[in-house]
Formats: sequence, structure tokens, C-alpha cells
Amino acid sequence: MINIFRTSIIAIIFIGLLNNAHAQSKVYAVINNQSETFEFINDHNALYSKSCTITILNENGAEKGVFHETIGRFMKLRSFSGAIIDSKGKIVKKIKMSDLFSSEYSTSLTTDTKNYFYQPTYPFYPYTVKYEHEVAFNDGLIAFPSYSPISNLNVKLETSEYRVIVPSDKKISFKNINTTIAPTQIDDPKEKTTTYVWKTTNL
Repeated sequence: MINIFRTSIIAIIFIGLLNNAHAQSKVYAVINNQSETFEFINDHNALYSKSCTITILNENGAEKGVFHETIGRFMKLRSFSGAIIDSKGKIVKKIKMSDLFSSEYSTSLTTDTKNYFYQPTYPFYPYTVKYEHEVAFNDGLIAFPSYSPISNLNVKLETSEYRVIVPSDKKISFKNINTTIAPTQIDDPKEKTTTYVWKTTNL
């Protein structure tokens, strides 16, 4: 998991995996490809995007294909799209923003968050679910999004990538938890940005 918190530098990133991510006896779903990007624009604005393709192998893995995003007070779900794909590669259902279930329920007495969900259903296994969405941060940036290549048990990961883009004059720091993943740093003098890239494969 990666949690990024604002500091005088710009962010501290905690990078980690489940304790048993390398030793799972039963696999119910496979994350084929997962790509996340967080672009820090300024102290108040940022853009987060994620694309994830996951194959559900059997009924035990059905819950692994659920889409869930929590949107805070200064955030907006700017776009969403998805698809359910059968074992032959045919799209059997396109998922739109209007298909998402939203809830403002919280165990707290007061909350400024809204949760978006989608539970895919398809009677024949295996099938694949693909999601793409963007979240805009406006008028307030408390923390960078968390990152976890594998956040569920009984899931295999083929490839995952996380990119953090910041202005070149800004710095970030990070701390690993249960992993030794190190980022590649890419400087772009033309755009005056620095991109940090974490890659994880075959877990």
C-alpha cells in the first residue's frame, strides 16, 4: 500500500504489500493489468486516474471484481467507464457512470464522502472486468491517494504501475512496507515535471 501525505517537502509515500502477497495457496481472480496516475498540479488541485483489468476465475472471486471509489468533499468523479468481457474476448456488457450505485452512508455521524460501487454479474466463468475512471481534486488536497498493488487475498497480480507526477521543483519521499519496490525517476525539462514510477509484476 502507498499512502501519500502532504509535508513541507510535498509528500511522504508509504509503499507496501499484503504480508502473504507472495504466498497465496488459492487464486480466485487475476489482476491482468493495473495502471494508476496521480498528477499534482498545485497545492489545491490534482488529477487521479486508474485503469484496471481483472479476470474472475470462479464464483469465489466474484467480489474481487467490484468497483469501489470513495469521493471526498473536495473531490469529483470526473469520468467512469467499464466493460464485462467473456472468456472469448467479447464485450457482453458496457458499464456507464449511470450504472454505478452511490451512497453517502457512513458509520460517522457526519460525513462529506460519497461511495460509488458496481457489482458485476455474469453467469459463466472465467470472465474479465475492465474499469477506467478519473477523479479530480479541487479546492483542497489533504493527501495523495493510497496505492496497493494487491489489496485482497486470493488474487494474483500480473502487472501494476503507479505514477506520481509533480512539478520539477517539488520533492517527494517514500517508505516501503513489506516490500523493496523502488521508483524510477523521469525528468521532463520541457514540461518541467518529474515522474516517479513504481512497477510490480507477477505476485
